[in-house]
Amino acid sequence: MSNARDLSKFLQEGGEVDTDTLVVDSTNNRVGIGTTSPSAPLEVNVSGASDALILTSDTGTNGELQIDFNGANASHNSVQGGHTFATNGTERMRILSSGGITFNGDTAAANALDDYEEGTWTPTYGMTGSAATITHLTQTGYYRKVGSTVWIWGRINTNGWSGGSGNVVVNGLPFTASGASSLFGSVHFSYVNAFGTNSFPSAAYIATGGDRFQPIKLPSSDGRSGANTPVFTSDMSNVNFGNDLIFAGSYIPA
Repeated sequence: MSNARDLSKFLQEGGEVDTDTLVVDSTNNRVGIGTTSPSAPLEVNVSGASDALILTSDTGTNGELQIDFNGANASHNSVQGGHTFATNGTERMRILSSGGITFNGDTAAANALDDYEEGTWTPTYGMTGSAATITHLTQTGYYRKVGSTVWIWGRINTNGWSGGSGNVVVNGLPFTASGASSLFGSVHFSYVNAFGTNSFPSAAYIATGGDRFQPIKLPSSDGRSGANTPVFTSDMSNVNFGNDLIFAGSYIPA
């Protein structure tokens, strides 16, 4: 193809360059690069792990945009300060070059959403003193972590408890709590049943730097002193389906 007329004829009639480097399917009005049978108006087929498309401005790599393929994965990469997505000319989302996502023009790394996950965990009764003999019946825990906040839900109960000393705790939180001073997490109970006499937990807190929550009891007086007495091992019940808590809470992870 020595001139523009030759190229025009090539495009109109269909043809190929170097077998499948560039193929024009004039019947279906499709162009293929790296394929002899394009399935779209433009199909680029890259063999193996390679860059499929690179667009570079004349200022060098600061204006570079790449679409890469690595096995079954593809990535869209802009190397100048992250990448933005806009609608009607207004920025709606930005992927920061340092990681994390911001929204509606916000560029502050401190405001970036940099983590999301959800899963299960196993709540387990424990003591701050000597260990008790415990037979757990139900140990159900779920969590969701969005950015710097963890939400937890679950249920725990037993069908056997004997011995032990100290305060009762529930171990196994999915993340260690922040160690920042006075930054306690909180847990509330929607169902409490089958504890010892006058020892029902009313709430719980997650201490800084801990991976467990500490149940506390209702006051034995008129309530003006608040609910701040720990649940002791001696407060626990040995009955079947005893020490039953359904709970939810939130805290800031380390």
